[in-house]
Amino acid sequence: MKLIVLVNQNLNQTNFERFDLKLNKQSQLKRIYWNILPLNNKKLFLEYEKKEYRPKKDKNFINLKSYFEIYKNLKGINKDNYFISQSGDYFKSFLIEFIMRLKGCKILKKIAWYNYTINQETFLKRLSRLYEFGFIFTLKKLLKRAMFFVKINFLNIFSVVPDYFIVENQEKAEELQRKRINKVVKVNSFTFSEFYKIRSKKKSKNYFVFLDSEIENSFESKILNNRHKNIDHSKYWECLDNIFNELSLRLKTNVKIASHFRRSTNNRPLKKKDFYFDQTLNLIKNSKFVVVQNSSTIDWAILLKKPILLLNFKMFDSISLENSDSIKFYSDKLSIETVNINLNYKYKFNKKKLDKMLKINKKKYQRFSNFYLNYSTPHYPHLNQWKMIYNQIK
Repeated sequence: MKLIVLVNQNLNQTNFERFDLKLNKQSQLKRIYWNILPLNNKKLFLEYEKKEYRPKKDKNFINLKSYFEIYKNLKGINKDNYFISQSGDYFKSFLIEFIMRLKGCKILKKIAWYNYTINQETFLKRLSRLYEFGFIFTLKKLLKRAMFFVKINFLNIFSVVPDYFIVENQEKAEELQRKRINKVVKVNSFTFSEFYKIRSKKKSKNYFVFLDSEIENSFESKILNNRHKNIDHSKYWECLDNIFNELSLRLKTNVKIASHFRRSTNNRPLKKKDFYFDQTLNLIKNSKFVVVQNSSTIDWAILLKKPILLLNFKMFDSISLENSDSIKFYSDKLSIETVNINLNYKYKFNKKKLDKMLKINKKKYQRFSNFYLNYSTPHYPHLNQWKMIYNQIK
């Protein structure tokens, strides 16, 4: 059985593991990855092929560098193949999926992630949050949002009804159940599978880890050509450095920075701090506690039941209001402390709350894990998602 996975990113060390390409030979579900980033943004694709980004090569990961290559690969597709798009909302993605349907392929759709919303804000409230960055900024954001909805509605013309929906947690399973969608395949996420491999507890070492999201210069911002002119990179990292130093002094421990998997090894903004590449899970596992702003790797900290300190940079609302929304979501759901950093990169530690930070609410952590990161009654936790997909659709 063959599954074509459409993506929009380079193959690097982390993605090689996330895509389970090292296990492809032993898998009954052979996966072929088609990468359309070279067509969407050739300059960005070439940037991430440089040595400092730790690129990988694999015969089952194909970089589609021309429309002829798309045509050539589509010619080899037949009705026995399966297809899933994880490449984002691009016309090319919808068109390739549409052609796959015409060729008789079975279409899968993954409903990934989980919802960050707790109490839905009114439009005026969200507008006022944007207005803090100025009238012109707010107007541009509203225009971009309107154009996005026009784009999505247009692209939906080419969307097809999936044969199977893939879900990774209880929340999404229940959401599809409420919509009376029956063809649902429950799988373990990559995050959960990697956690399950190393879940045995060991005594934590005397350091805390910062989960870098490279939010100040992210892949997503580059591909969308969002320059984030409001963000002062120097002040941002200076603020982080001050926070790390204060935590080190108060709690008598040092920081290790778990670099984002797309950060260049040549890009280490704090010269006196240690940056570690492609080691995030083990850094979290062995840490005393975790400091994070808006990074999906927080899920590993939750699964491993690590104390967490959230950093809420008000400035990052200029990228997306979801940044503060997600911080509030985690704080409310897990009863964990937040340090709020204003638009001038200033903050205050609450000493009493900081002392309590190393204590966690294990029941809330477990409830969160069972609902958002896996299932209330886990089945086959030892299997990765590809094996689970094969078992349920073969």
